[in-house]
Amino acid sequence: VNKILVIVDDLWEEFKLESIGIPFGDDHKGCKILLTTRHQQVCTKMNCRKEIQLGILSEDEAWVLLRDKAGLEDDCSTLNDVAKEVAGECKGLPLAIVMVAKALKGESLDGWRAANQRFKDSRHLDNEEVLRGVLRPLKLSYDYLKKGNNQITGNDIQMCFLLCSLFPEDYGIPIEMLIMCGIGVGSFPNAYSIEDKRNEIGIALKKLQKSGLLLESDYAGTIRMHDVVRDFAHWLTSTGVNRFMVKDKLKEWPHMVESYTAIALWNCSSNIKKFPDKVEFSKLKILFLHGELE
Repeated sequence: VNKILVIVDDLWEEFKLESIGIPFGDDHKGCKILLTTRHQQVCTKMNCRKEIQLGILSEDEAWVLLRDKAGLEDDCSTLNDVAKEVAGECKGLPLAIVMVAKALKGESLDGWRAANQRFKDSRHLDNEEVLRGVLRPLKLSYDYLKKGNNQITGNDIQMCFLLCSLFPEDYGIPIEMLIMCGIGVGSFPNAYSIEDKRNEIGIALKKLQKSGLLLESDYAGTIRMHDVVRDFAHWLTSTGVNRFMVKDKLKEWPHMVESYTAIALWNCSSNIKKFPDKVEFSKLKILFLHGELE
């Protein structure tokens, strides 16, 4: 055999190819090796000659993937119309598309409609199969942020990720605002000057991008978080030490508990009539209150 293609899938860290018997080097020029990983730094450490960044799928690609995984016919049925909306709600993220398709395979039209509504209400993780399938790989990536860092730095990188979820869906997140939030919650305590903290938070955001947890933005000075990843972050902050409340397009004042460490209320209606007489948040570190856009 003169030519061999070896595919090494889902790498999480560098390793020596020869340690598992993969031919490599000038003596094996007919052997090509394809590595896949969620972490760009793995490619760098493995001295890959070419790196290909896989972005989100186009609308057509997302539909074809969902249709095939869900076993749907390529026709103009009402079910397919709803399924296309569901594919659109996955916002091109293959992980979400595959898990949603598997969960809904064989479902009735009503089942697809219910799933579509859950997506619109950001309740798609209510489905146990989707919950396990989507959260497990994202949780692995989230936990891996501590790899190669001390405990404090790892926690601070994770906090930078969580802070990104405070902003509205499909929002270009201003990096300077994230830096202010990071400073506000006390991230990177060993960086004493504002400039040092800014640099550390900037490095953390780059690491989050290389880990696939954040996306590049079309606008300078901003980054983006995919909707499904944002929902994962909200799942993380629904309980525990770092508990967040994030609401958009409020028509009435929400119920709150004292344990929140961050609250972000966006596009609050000017018609809200009833406000609490007092609020007590002994652990609150960040508060965003934003009125309706004209």
